[in-house]
Amino acid sequence: MASGPQWGKDPHEPNPLGPGFNPEYVCIIYYKFDDTKKTMVRQGYFATSAIPAGKTEKQFAEEMLKEASKAKNAQDWLNNPIGDKRKEFNFNGFTFGHTARIYMLVDNDNVRFDDRKVDPGTAQEKYANLVRFTEFRVDKDADDFRLIPADQNYSFFAASLTDLCGRKGLVMDNIYQTEDGRAPSKDDPRIYSMNFHLLWDAVDKQGNLTSIPIAIDPDGGNVGSRP
Repeated sequence: MASGPQWGKDPHEPNPLGPGFNPEYVCIIYYKFDDTKKTMVRQGYFATSAIPAGKTEKQFAEEMLKEASKAKNAQDWLNNPIGDKRKEFNFNGFTFGHTARIYMLVDNDNVRFDDRKVDPGTAQEKYANLVRFTEFRVDKDADDFRLIPADQNYSFFAASLTDLCGRKGLVMDNIYQTEDGRAPSKDDPRIYSMNFHLLWDAVDKQGNLTSIPIAIDPDGGNVGSRP
């Protein structure tokens, strides 16, 4: 079912800090498969302390995802005045400097997160393949796009699906820790090979419904310098 062993801790396991985990930031990721001239990933990082009174973290995340869906282009999203801190697109600067909760929406009718589970119907039930960490990442600064080692995951947990803007979206905690429980820093960052796994519902040549696996590979890291 899964695409291989996790590199480090399994992000589908419960948050080791428990249900009282209160992230310092909310990260939203809006993704929509469109034609090649329009497809754009929109990210936003917002301080939870700035969430308006009377609004839950999830409600705020959904509001930001809706704002992201309205952006006509990258500049339109970057200049959006709603919220605070920073906005990015196409996984540029997919980095964290504090604890965070990630809300990711794929806004397509025929593309969904890999919603298969391990031990379904039992107390041990968990998602199997929403997010995977691998041992190597692509060196995007090298001309030959060579593979270089990636850090093991000891920071991302509780990956699951939740209702977001009328669809099933991904939610995941980043407790912002290294393998020995310290916080990463600019001098001691952690850079990962993190893959989001999707299923694209399609029809085969016999007319039967099938699912095509898709992996989105933004890498990303805990770098100690930005939200």
